[in-house]
Amino acid sequence: MSELLRKKKSSFPSLISIFKLVLDTFMLKTNPIKRISYWLELQKYRKVIKQINFKNVFKSDDEYLEYIKRQLTHASLKLVSKDVSWKHKIIMPKVNNFFKKKGVAFQSLSVLCIGCRSTQELESFDNLGFGIVKGIDIYSIHERIELMDMHELKFPNNSFNCIYMADVIEHSYDINKVISEVIRVSKTNALLCILAPFNFQSNSPRHYTDFESPEKLISMFRGAVNEIVYKEVRTFKKITNGKEIEQEEVILLFSIN
Repeated sequence: MSELLRKKKSSFPSLISIFKLVLDTFMLKTNPIKRISYWLELQKYRKVIKQINFKNVFKSDDEYLEYIKRQLTHASLKLVSKDVSWKHKIIMPKVNNFFKKKGVAFQSLSVLCIGCRSTQELESFDNLGFGIVKGIDIYSIHERIELMDMHELKFPNNSFNCIYMADVIEHSYDINKVISEVIRVSKTNALLCILAPFNFQSNSPRHYTDFESPEKLISMFRGAVNEIVYKEVRTFKKITNGKEIEQEEVILLFSIN
């Protein structure tokens, strides 16, 4: 599939690419319709890939394209759910209280939801009354969600009062780059909301970063953390390779200097 991404001249499939697509479908035993849909998504995303500057982030284009392919395989084929509605019930009241205590008008607030995929997260912030609600992902199913890489955010410095990342940061190719970008686009005293598994109990090709503990993740922000607003570690059960395992995850809210 990475060979398909490297084609530059035409957006139409050649006979060779069609053959590779059929072979890939057979080898992976994937529904052909879904596989074709995935291929079309990759073609559409080529335009975004061309706009990204790799020089300071990735060792080579090939490595980045492999990273994108792994993430898009699950997203476009919907192999993994992005339903975080139960987490919103925990997080949104705390976001609401944080800004209420500051006495700011919610209509003046801005939020960036990174890796949101659907409008579920955006609608939660709409309901809180945020004036500017932005969403980005490398896979979008709605016009409100911009195609963008969290390693290269296309927003000016000091743009957002709140950054929301639910089940996202563990997918970082370069977590230090992602953290740097998050800090850059955050306003002073912005609220950062992170929900993520850590201390992985199973191997996933999409999970590039295991920050091992909430404390280590906080330390990665290199002194930018102002106040820990909320921290909760939970354990949930999941089925991996036919076995039930217990996985830890953290719900973490903190303000940034």
